[in-house]
Amino acid sequence: MSPGFYTAATALDSRTRAQETIANNLANINTTGFKRQYPLFTEFGAELAASRKNMAPGISNVAPVATNWDLATPGPTLKTGGELDLALRGPGFFVVSTPSGERLTRAGEFSRDGQGRLLARGELPVLGQNGPITLPSGPVAIGPDGTVKVNNVVVDKLRIEEPENTNELVAEGGSLFMTSGKTKTADKAQVMSGTLEGSNVNLTQELVAMIANSRVHDESGKALNIVDEITGRMIADLS
Repeated sequence: MSPGFYTAATALDSRTRAQETIANNLANINTTGFKRQYPLFTEFGAELAASRKNMAPGISNVAPVATNWDLATPGPTLKTGGELDLALRGPGFFVVSTPSGERLTRAGEFSRDGQGRLLARGELPVLGQNGPITLPSGPVAIGPDGTVKVNNVVVDKLRIEEPENTNELVAEGGSLFMTSGKTKTADKAQVMSGTLEGSNVNLTQELVAMIANSRVHDESGKALNIVDEITGRMIADLS
């Protein structure tokens, strides 16, 4: 295959993946605690460069994991007054337990089930310093440092952590993240009770990005067709 073919093909592939990322952002614009994703473009995909060292430069590629999350931009906060609705000011994540292990989340829309368990998404135990938090009956108060009190008696303290390397975060199902690296206590985070953090996706920004990316995607498709047509003619002339 000619360098031109790979140039057009990888450009088309990268723009398709970028479009999928933008579409996912738009789909989660109303998801509590969702963090906007954005694609990372490279001149050469690492795996492509390794296998085709002598290929001409100019190949654009997005690797399957070449996305990052806008963790620095907080989502808008919404006052709800709910005693189990929590948001975080500053860096950090709540820690929840899932069937696949511990996960991080900024979505603090918690609830209490019939057994008194504090749950995220209505099914995932929220973790404190002593493990899954169980609340006795009575009014709940959660302080800025994450201390959980019921009837003015301390029950536990929320685990609020942040990854040592944010590049190791992998999104799972909207507002959940997993990390293959280590986490540390998010000392600068403050809990805001009776408040939820919304998605940090900006509708206008994403629509503009989608239009711009779509144009490049279309041009890459046209370029691929032209290269394919030229290659076909060359083969026909040689036969």
